[in-house]
Amino acid sequence: MQHIKNIRVILFVLMCALLSFGVPKAVSAADLSKLNVQSLGVVTVDAEGAELRYPGSVYYSEDRDEVFVVDSGKDQLVAYTLDYFPKTAFGKGRGIQKIHSCYVSLGQTYVLVGDVGSKRNGRILQFNEAFFPVKEIAFSGFTGADAFIPREMVLGKDGRFYVAGVDSPGLVVMDASGGFLRIIQPWEEVLGVKEKVKVNSVVRDGQGRLYLLSEEMGKVYVYDADENFLFRFGQKGGVQGKLSRPRGIAVDDRGGRIFIVDFMRHSVAIYSLSGEFLSEFGGMGSERGWFYFPSDVALDRMGRLWVADTFNQRVQVFGFDENSKKIQDSSTSKENTKDTSSSSSLGTSSEPSVDLTETDTNREEAIRKTISAWKGAWEGKDVNKYLSQYADEFDVCGYFSHYNEREEGMRPLTVESGNPVSHADWERFRRKRLTEPAFIELVMDGVNIRPLKGGESVLVSFHQLYRSDLYEDDGYKSLILKKRSQGWVIVEEHFAQKKACCLSGGCIATPSPVGGTEGNGTSSMKYESMCESG
Repeated sequence: MQHIKNIRVILFVLMCALLSFGVPKAVSAADLSKLNVQSLGVVTVDAEGAELRYPGSVYYSEDRDEVFVVDSGKDQLVAYTLDYFPKTAFGKGRGIQKIHSCYVSLGQTYVLVGDVGSKRNGRILQFNEAFFPVKEIAFSGFTGADAFIPREMVLGKDGRFYVAGVDSPGLVVMDASGGFLRIIQPWEEVLGVKEKVKVNSVVRDGQGRLYLLSEEMGKVYVYDADENFLFRFGQKGGVQGKLSRPRGIAVDDRGGRIFIVDFMRHSVAIYSLSGEFLSEFGGMGSERGWFYFPSDVALDRMGRLWVADTFNQRVQVFGFDENSKKIQDSSTSKENTKDTSSSSSLGTSSEPSVDLTETDTNREEAIRKTISAWKGAWEGKDVNKYLSQYADEFDVCGYFSHYNEREEGMRPLTVESGNPVSHADWERFRRKRLTEPAFIELVMDGVNIRPLKGGESVLVSFHQLYRSDLYEDDGYKSLILKKRSQGWVIVEEHFAQKKACCLSGGCIATPSPVGGTEGNGTSSMKYESMCESG
């Protein structure tokens, strides 16, 4: 009899083991090594060295080779290099509020924002390579367009926009100019009734397939590049192997995996490309590998997974093979810690960083010193030092193209003969502008330095606030610098004026901002004057 009982116990143990083997278990931080998941870094600070506040979205841009994090608590986008350095940030200074996410393609950055002020609905703000505003894209042509709030987007064939909304059914499809085309609408049967599926996230893989994620249904709907439905996967639920409140999705073509972040289960679920559940890791907690209401995921070109760990006020980075590059955390990195003992020479902005290789650190330092010297000479009214920052071939006509002809000081430089304004004319104009005010104050916010094609020049862009006893203005400036024998010098300067006020009596007429990375773009954004004329 005892022999039979022992056999039953053995069989029971074997059956449990087989069942355990057949169903993948949820994996906690203590079990990361079993999945070969490696914690590579923790990003906690923005470009000012301040702590992140509720990072809600994370996106890797192949174009820029940078990771963008939406810092929801401060309404800003922070761009990080792949070694976790916060390269630049911009937000309210460029008219951005209530950011949900961003998308970058062919040098253009699309920022998805919610309802702000008099705007009745959300919209997409388009910026050029220097983060200067290009245009707004509003939604119309479909039921509920007046209340539609965009949450995520991708670009597909022929430049089509695919936009997932906040609590909206289907996926909105627009043409390359932003005109409405149609809605891709998945359906599900709920208790015997067919219902429209709400889509809150969308990504596109290397073959152009679209992955539509539904937080409401706990499912993913896959379509090919021509918008033909292929298959669905996922199951709603609050236990291992199911999706409770999925918020973000990333597709790893090379690794053959799909990652889905679950907001309510504080975890990341891993699926095969065919939709088979493989495993998951995470759980509620504050240590490495644990999450507290995570909201989004993204994969960089190294195959590393960036997770917006929203309520832990950080972004965690993970690797999945032995070759994953382990880099120092931003929370302890010298480069990412704000030094409060001295102020930056660039006003309230962080010190600029240029995306160069490690052997080019001297070049980065030289560019940074050039910009600091230019700003210091302007504020110090040191005319000769200021002019020395410009190249002999400085684009004078491009400089004057952004000024309104009614501005005092421009009329004397108008050459009635039709000859172009000379470099000497420009120097006389700048000498007057630097010597007339009793004081000059300059604040540069969101400084971004980016190499241009060919590597011989760099683009420096920033939000500029200028103030003197005679004049104030607010706008976006871009400088193009090239290397010469005497060092880095400015060859182009462009300015998109946002607000201006003449303090010595009367205001300048409100201008139409012009500018761009090469001086040939025109912004469609409209601005109001800071003060009233008279």
